[in-house]
Amino acid sequence: MNGFVAHLPILLEGRFGHACSGYVDDTGSRVNIVAGGWNGMSVLDTCERSIDDGDWSLIAALPLKIEFLHDATLDNHIFVMGG
Repeated sequence: MNGFVAHLPILLEGRFGHACSGYVDDTGSRVNIVAGGWNGMSVLDTCERSIDDGDWSLIAALPLKIEFLHDATLDNHIFVMGG
C-alpha cells in the first residue's frame, strides 16, 4: 500500500516459491521468516529468520521439502499452507 519500504539483508540461500511472513516477539522485535521454496536446483526444507531486519540465520527446518507455499499471520501466529 505504501510502495517500497526497505531492503532486507540478502538471504543465506536464494529461493523463490517460498513462504514469507512475520510476527512481533515478546520483546517487541519484528521477526521475519522465510520457509521452503526452490533454489533453482532443488526443493528446500530450510527456514531463515531475520530479527529487526538484521542478518538472516537458519532456524529449524520444515518437516519436508516443499515449494509454492502460502502463509498468513493471524493474531501474531504464522500459518503456512499449500505446496
